[in-house]
Amino acid sequence: PPQRAMAADGDAPAAPPSASQSDVRDLLRWRSSVRARALREPPPSVVPWNQTRPPPTASVVARELRVAGDKVQILASNTTPPRTDDASIAKDGHEIVAHVVARACDAAADARARAAGTASIPTDARLLASTRDDGVPARAMAYDPARDAREDLEAAKDVASHGFASWSALASHRAEVRRPANACDLVSSIRGLELALRTLRVNERVVVRVTPEYGVMHPSFARRRRPLPTRDPEDVLYFDVQILATYPAREVSMKATSSAAAASAAAATASPSQGQGPGRRREPEEDGTSTAAIKAGSSATTRPSAKVGRDVGGGAPGRVTKRITREGEGWETPRPPFEVVAEISGRVPGGGEDGEDDVVFLPKTVVSYVSGDGAIAPELAAAIDTMRVGEEATIWCEPREGLVGRGGGGAPPASAATRGATYEAKLVALTHVRDVYGDGVVVKRREKPGRGDFPADCPVHDCVVRVHYAARAFATGGGGGGGSGDPAYDTRTDETLDSKPFQFMLGSGAVPDALETSVRLMVPGETSVVTLSDVRHGRHGYGGERAFPGAVADAIKKIEEETATGVTVEWIVTLIDFDAPVNWHKAEFADMLREAEAGKKEGNALLARGDLALARRKYEVAHHQLSGLRGMDSDDEHAAVAALKRAVLLNLALALQRQGEHAEALRRLGALLLADGDDVKALWRRSVSLLATHEHDAARRDLLRVYALDPTLAGECEAQLRRVDAREEAALGKEKKVTSAMLSDPVGEEYMDEDSRLAEAMVRDHRVAEAVVKASPSTVSM
Repeated sequence: PPQRAMAADGDAPAAPPSASQSDVRDLLRWRSSVRARALREPPPSVVPWNQTRPPPTASVVARELRVAGDKVQILASNTTPPRTDDASIAKDGHEIVAHVVARACDAAADARARAAGTASIPTDARLLASTRDDGVPARAMAYDPARDAREDLEAAKDVASHGFASWSALASHRAEVRRPANACDLVSSIRGLELALRTLRVNERVVVRVTPEYGVMHPSFARRRRPLPTRDPEDVLYFDVQILATYPAREVSMKATSSAAAASAAAATASPSQGQGPGRRREPEEDGTSTAAIKAGSSATTRPSAKVGRDVGGGAPGRVTKRITREGEGWETPRPPFEVVAEISGRVPGGGEDGEDDVVFLPKTVVSYVSGDGAIAPELAAAIDTMRVGEEATIWCEPREGLVGRGGGGAPPASAATRGATYEAKLVALTHVRDVYGDGVVVKRREKPGRGDFPADCPVHDCVVRVHYAARAFATGGGGGGGSGDPAYDTRTDETLDSKPFQFMLGSGAVPDALETSVRLMVPGETSVVTLSDVRHGRHGYGGERAFPGAVADAIKKIEEETATGVTVEWIVTLIDFDAPVNWHKAEFADMLREAEAGKKEGNALLARGDLALARRKYEVAHHQLSGLRGMDSDDEHAAVAALKRAVLLNLALALQRQGEHAEALRRLGALLLADGDDVKALWRRSVSLLATHEHDAARRDLLRVYALDPTLAGECEAQLRRVDAREEAALGKEKKVTSAMLSDPVGEEYMDEDSRLAEAMVRDHRVAEAVVKASPSTVSM
């Protein structure tokens, strides 16, 4: 039978016994048609499937190159076979210096070259850019994979600032308005070329072919915000590349100085005649940088007014890299408004092998400027802001039109627009100038360094400090700053101190906030000049609720009577030492409890003096410390902590009530009553806040509970209950009047008048509540 014949043949499976003869014929016909079809895919290779897989330790670049396949190809190499070591291959964080000749051709020309088996650049490829024409190589950074996240954020901000719908739309626009792409743009924006460069060794020269998928059409191209190298994004790119050098470097982030930082720098460096304090800014010479100093390479400190290489041509700042040639000391770097002294020199590459053709536009010169004031090129300033004292570095700025400055002896020549500029910089000195509050009102300038490290050795927490200071007051804009003039008060000549340092507790309001906060930022032995440009400032100066009698206040009042201008105060303060506060992570239980008790007593003194804000802060700090207290072993220790915490919370609630913050007071008292619902004093305090917030029934319940728990307070409770009844009756009467007015004339004058009277009544209620708080028994929990 036919079924048995097929089974014996082995070419096709035997049909089931139930199949008909027609079914078998259909199956044979289908098999023949399938065998007659042409193969759509080449037969599989005999190479094992896992032979070309990269090892588990392969880099991200190697894995991405394998995924790219023939989209990124190295066609030819003019060097010796690759070595086994990879010491000369660029790693993450290295800068690559290379000669690049870039060409492009359409897909048809590329297909013809591949069909002919050509392993070089097609003859009809168009030239895009070449570094061999002028001898100045291109530079690129070997990035880590985390760069994509940073580029996404920067690109999103860039698109938002220009109003384009996408990165590609912005890139297309820039291709029309910017210069044609140069070699630096290509090396830093074409992903396929970047991957190839990461596999090449120094002195190796190859031809790299990159298809559009890893060229202009790769997502990273739009993120890097470079101009299109060719009009047709589907062109195939060819690169003749030779690696010249690779070394560790870092790319400097070019962030525009914010208005706040610029204002801080201006406030910190403006002369007293302009209304500011220290007056340490050096005025430039009329002709800019000293010509003699530049010609002779003098080390004299100058301040060029010509804005060395400043970007006056407009446009976004270019790419900047920094190569450290000598490490610095310490950890601090310049930031606005620090005063900086730097030794700089500048040149434009000329194309020679050893730099013999470089054009020196700025000989070695020492300049003094304020970080963020725009006195030097923005690229150079951004790089110096990443340096430490004593550090030396080579700074490279990519070619662009805006790199060329105008006028002055330090501006790069016109060739910098196509060749870039290289600076040699050394951070000589760094003077700490701090805008204490960030609003330009209080500026602290370090005159003499102290002992220890900032901020580990600063009196950041409340503690006893000992200082010497001299205070002077002068009319704003009168030229009295900069250390000139006799002080209005000096602790060294104060007979009551007997030449001893002035001692006070931080956080107690003994001195203005401007001086106290500046002392918190000092280390022992440090001398600083603190300038308060607005003495009547409500928070930092003498214009708040606290009064500071004394010689300084008298001098301020006299100047205000004699002149119509404002008054500036300058303190020259030296931190002698301070009592280190208790370390709550290592101290004994007794020491921590004693510290919290001292904080409560300081809060009590401030509360009795009427300084509610400082008292509240003291209580909040003490409660926070007690809440995190650990290491209690006995019941007596637990009881002592609970009693102290109760007293702190009660006094904190009292301070909040006197400030009019009854909602916060209710929250604090609620936490206390949650632990002990029969606390008489907490119930009384809560009834006061409930009355102030018009919760009459709840206030009445708390007062009745107080009466039941402590009959000795019967008189006070009855008086308070009558006050609650009177306030509730008055509130109901006002509500009835307002309702009647709204029904009779919803939008008339009568309703408006009643609304105003209701607001006034609420203010009176608040004042009555304050009077009740002050008249309540046992006001402060000792």
